Amino acid sequence: MTSGKTVKIDADLFNMLPKQFSTEAAGKVEKKLVDSTNRNVFILSCNRDFEAAKDNAEKVYEELKDSNNFNSLMLYQDSEILGDFEDFVFENRFNFMNCLPEVSKMSECALEKLYSPFTYTSLEHLDRDPFLLTEMEVGNYIETLVSNGTAFNPKENVLAREWNGSWYVMLRGILSAEGSALATSKNGISEIYSVCSKHEKNGQRFVCSGMAFHSHKSSSAASKEVTVISCVSFFAVLVLLLFVFRTPVPVLLSLASIGVSVSTAFLFTVCVFNGIHVLALVFGTTLIGACIDYSLHFFINWKANISVNSGQEIRNSLFSGIFLSFASTEICFALLLFAPFELLRQMAVFSMSGIFSTFLTAMCIYPLVRLPENNSRKVFGMKFLQVLEGNKRKRFGRMAISLMFAFCFICLGLRYEKCIVKNDLSRLYKMEGRVMEDQIESSRVLNYAPRGWFVLRGSSADELLVLEKNFAADFRKRADGVTMFCTSDFLPSIKEQIKSKEEYEKLMPMMKDQLVLIGEDESKTAEIISEWKEKKDSFTSFEDFPQFLKELCSNFWIGQVDGFWYSVIMPSSIPNEIDGKEIAEAYGNDVVYINKVSDISRDLDILTVMILKFFVLACFVIFLLLKVFYSLKQSLKIISVPLLIVLMVGSVYSLAGIHLEFFSITGIILVFGLSLDYLIYMTEVQKRKDCQENKRLESFAVFLSFATTAISFGAIALSSFVPVHLMGLAILVGLVTAYSASLFYGSYE
Repeated sequence: MTSGKTVKIDADLFNMLPKQFSTEAAGKVEKKLVDSTNRNVFILSCNRDFEAAKDNAEKVYEELKDSNNFNSLMLYQDSEILGDFEDFVFENRFNFMNCLPEVSKMSECALEKLYSPFTYTSLEHLDRDPFLLTEMEVGNYIETLVSNGTAFNPKENVLAREWNGSWYVMLRGILSAEGSALATSKNGISEIYSVCSKHEKNGQRFVCSGMAFHSHKSSSAASKEVTVISCVSFFAVLVLLLFVFRTPVPVLLSLASIGVSVSTAFLFTVCVFNGIHVLALVFGTTLIGACIDYSLHFFINWKANISVNSGQEIRNSLFSGIFLSFASTEICFALLLFAPFELLRQMAVFSMSGIFSTFLTAMCIYPLVRLPENNSRKVFGMKFLQVLEGNKRKRFGRMAISLMFAFCFICLGLRYEKCIVKNDLSRLYKMEGRVMEDQIESSRVLNYAPRGWFVLRGSSADELLVLEKNFAADFRKRADGVTMFCTSDFLPSIKEQIKSKEEYEKLMPMMKDQLVLIGEDESKTAEIISEWKEKKDSFTSFEDFPQFLKELCSNFWIGQVDGFWYSVIMPSSIPNEIDGKEIAEAYGNDVVYINKVSDISRDLDILTVMILKFFVLACFVIFLLLKVFYSLKQSLKIISVPLLIVLMVGSVYSLAGIHLEFFSITGIILVFGLSLDYLIYMTEVQKRKDCQENKRLESFAVFLSFATTAISFGAIALSSFVPVHLMGLAILVGLVTAYSASLFYGSYE
């Protein structure tokens, strides 16, 4: 923090999900691709009148073009870009003859182009390019751009399309690192919406498209929920504590502990990961309930246990229970550190460091607080505990526990088909409002809605170009009419460039006659041949591209990563009858088909099973720890609570028609550590053989601990963001189950 670096709060929608690649190199390829595509934005100015659509597009362009939120913003197909492109093709014209007419027809075609009323180029190099290679090659490039790009075409120096009676004019932008930092208030997406909204009047609309708009939507919602959840939890806990203690000392110290804990957790996580995902902050608000747990157990005794005379005595009596609670919770979170998923690891580090801070505060700072006077040593709300405890007969407790297990088995038996591990990424984020409307409209107008892409690999750049050319030809043959960009459409392989030079060599005998035909001096022949010989051994590479073409292809040409070269082919669509994986498998390990939604859903299934294995391991480790402190019967009783939680969550989910998925299972792991606390504290009371009044105090502390934690997690369960909601619901159900079990188990001690 003291280095002065800005804290990075990540809000990217896909960064909260596991990466599907298993190798480090492939992971780097995906990161490059995602970073590139996630920063691309399209702004479509829509109006029934073309001039009005263009005019408003120009106004937005003027306001955004100098913004630090954009690396580039393009509206005009200006002459400078075309000039750079023409210069590039002219300098490399000997390498690009593969798609031109046969040598015998070159002279005739050149004359047709020369006297045509329309040309793509300035024709200022006729004395050095008598066969008009530059004109023909530029024409081929432009046709490739138009036929394989979006449905937009040049019109009055901009890209435009008429669709359903309206004109759409396109602005294309690439967000800068600053502009794509969506967790900040002054990001590129917020600026786009702000600028566009000023001009949306008199029938003018703007349609925005790009992954960044979806990430902005999800991060904005998550950020708002962080504020709401924190405020609601804070206020509810504050009111509850003031009601119970009727003195500000425990309240202020508890809130200070929460503040120190959350700050410690935040700083430690940022130091470990060089940043933090906004979703980890959402889950981090649950520390409010976890942190106050230790405070409640200490201050209930501080305020009402007249058998102790100092803070040190309170610490000594509570230490074993709080330590076991702390250790079991830390073990649960520590297991998440081994998950191959950074968001889970961030949550684990955040929670572990925060709870450790709270443990130290409760054990080292609280004992220093002076006890209140004896005449004020009581807490309020104990009568409510009598209602909860109800019948304390042994038979009633055993019957209640048996009924809970029976309920779970009946539900799971009747709805067993729903009790399976199944993740569906499409359920985790639901488009709505303007983002959904813009996405639907832009997909139709652009005629571009890719649902998957192919990643190609070669041992060299040239080998990759050859593979890409062959694969693209194969795919286009299978999916007739589907458009797609690939770098090999603009950059021939070395083999093709050599062949092109050989074709040009065949034009040498006709050079003098061709110069005469176009009205140039035949003496220029020697200069042309000299230039050809000079460039005979030079080849065009990606680095030679003009800036605009380099920016276009950079979305698909990944480059070298760990010794291999990678590129991407992203078809505008893939027909349902075509199996992308089957096509890729024909090329072995050099082509991989990626469907983000289905691939990540599959990998979430794998991670979910992995977390269930962590759960079993955590049960075993904690059981061994409990056995050191308690009898076999007590240890089995405590460790049975996690089993009941899993069964109850599965039952509730099956009744609701929800499959067990990644975030709900993660919620079970989180509540596992928290839920053990209740029975541990109750067992500690029985072990100490406290008087009846002290037992009731401990029971009341457990109830308050449950209430404050449930408030925190209950607010999360109300979230509209599906991953947060699913995890919060699992934790809330687990907490209620755990507290109920502690009551019923405690009734037959």
